[in-house]
Amino acid sequence: MNEFDKSVGIIGCGWLGTALAKRLLAKHYKVLTTTAHDSSAGKLNDQGINADKLVLPSPLTSEQFAQSRVFSQSQLVICLPPRLKLGQSDYPEKIKQIVAAAQLSGVKHIIMISSTAIYNGLSGKISEQHSLDFNADKVRVMYDAEQELLKFSGQANIIRLSGLIGPERHPGRFLSAKKTFSNPDGVVNLIHQQDAVGIIEALLLRSNEPKLNKAIYNGVSDTHVTRECFYQQAAKSLNLPAPQFIKAINSIEGEGAAMSKKILGNKMQNELGYRFIYNDLVTWLSR
Repeated sequence: MNEFDKSVGIIGCGWLGTALAKRLLAKHYKVLTTTAHDSSAGKLNDQGINADKLVLPSPLTSEQFAQSRVFSQSQLVICLPPRLKLGQSDYPEKIKQIVAAAQLSGVKHIIMISSTAIYNGLSGKISEQHSLDFNADKVRVMYDAEQELLKFSGQANIIRLSGLIGPERHPGRFLSAKKTFSNPDGVVNLIHQQDAVGIIEALLLRSNEPKLNKAIYNGVSDTHVTRECFYQQAAKSLNLPAPQFIKAINSIEGEGAAMSKKILGNKMQNELGYRFIYNDLVTWLSR
């Protein structure tokens, strides 16, 4: 990889993007990040992370938008939250604008951070090849955004991350907000922040491999224990009372496990050769 290839722009530098920026800077990448607010950009700059304010969707023309400094980087990582819970539906338009600007400015590779929430409504073992259930509006919005990314003329990849945990996001924090939990037999699909960063870095290093172009990967650890087992351990690790789980009144034994999703990460591990730092998240909870 030459020095030009080691320039990376991170669009939407929040909790995950900041961890990625720090990892890349430690490995002597040139990193430029963006955030939607001046105050957030200021905090990033105070940490030694070069940051600009970037508003999306942009009111600028594609040509004007492409002049933003982030598009002078060789590779881009899009870490924008869809904000679907806030009622926003402009996620595909944001991705479309980024792709158009990236093409005008000569970006070589874009990695989009998506979510395994795109598998809403599915059950059983879920791979990247599964057909999606478009009955939920959020699935269509996320799918449309991914399709905009895949129109990029250069190399493009999508990482569908499962639930993110790690520093400042200990799963035990969910326990204080709820008294009881449902679906005790459903399995958890999670990934540690440092492994999410590691997968992104692995793809950045493979930017010149055509065989990986347009590939979609699930980012998920191999920890697929039941929700009851995982959150009881999470509570124990923080010295909190054990959470209480309830089953639906009309459920039958084993139905929860049968209807839950087990997100598979085999493709990512096989094609990228990535080896997890925290593949056993139950053990991580005990540290």
